[in-house]
Amino acid sequence: MAKCFETINLIHPTKEVEKKFNLSKHLNLYIKVEKFLCLSMIASFIIFNFSSVIASVVHWWHNGKYLYLMQMPTVFPVPLNESFLEYIIYFILESCTDFLMVISTLSCDICLVSVVSILCLHFDLLSQKILELKPKENESLNKLVNIAKQHNVILRLAKDFDNLFSPSIIFSLLSSSFILCFCTYQVLDETAFIGIFKAFVLIVYEMKQVVLICYFGQKLIDASSQICHVLYMHNWVDGSLKYKKIVLFMMMCTQRPFTLNVVGISNISMETLKGVRQFLFFLDKIQAINQQTQ
Repeated sequence: MAKCFETINLIHPTKEVEKKFNLSKHLNLYIKVEKFLCLSMIASFIIFNFSSVIASVVHWWHNGKYLYLMQMPTVFPVPLNESFLEYIIYFILESCTDFLMVISTLSCDICLVSVVSILCLHFDLLSQKILELKPKENESLNKLVNIAKQHNVILRLAKDFDNLFSPSIIFSLLSSSFILCFCTYQVLDETAFIGIFKAFVLIVYEMKQVVLICYFGQKLIDASSQICHVLYMHNWVDGSLKYKKIVLFMMMCTQRPFTLNVVGISNISMETLKGVRQFLFFLDKIQAINQQTQ
């Protein structure tokens, strides 16, 4: 990871290049997504942890007894008695555990989004440089060769990042799918408003994570495939025979866009959402059959 980010720092374009080719749009999108992720994490953490407190207070208000509800059903080494001090200690421990889990997931998501944004930036930069080429000029051949070398560096970098993030992506997609399924089942079976609201918050939070991964996977596919299009679109017919051969070789290399992979089996794109939806439908159907059997 450190070597990959060191390479990114070395090849990152200057501010003049960013301004010339309007590359700041990729960084602006990343900043917006980062803010959205942080705000959604804070809101979800607060709602998930304090909904049990609100439910206990509401029960105390109506029935005169505090329920000592926790964030989730947990088996403690020392049973939770109706002691306010024990309740506070266990509540703080569970809140810290939830915070560590959420912040670790958030860190992985932000890192993945930043890497994909940077890769899209470089693919976009190469595409715009190709469109600026004038094959009739003698310098165009050297510029095209440099673009091909830069493209190879970006591809190697993208493959390294793909190998790094592949385990976390498959874990995120699978865990989010199971949580979405079980939360949906809980909403259908829950009767209390606070319980339904808590499950709904988890559904929105996990669905956001799945959509985000698939969306940026699709952006990477679109950005990498754009190079093949611009190679054909620019006026390559005016170039020399050597220039045309390099263009043909680059088109063969870029014909297949780069994609994020789940352990080399499946590509991450907006099509992945359909697979997640079918998986959720399959799990819901199994749960419905088990419920009817019981």
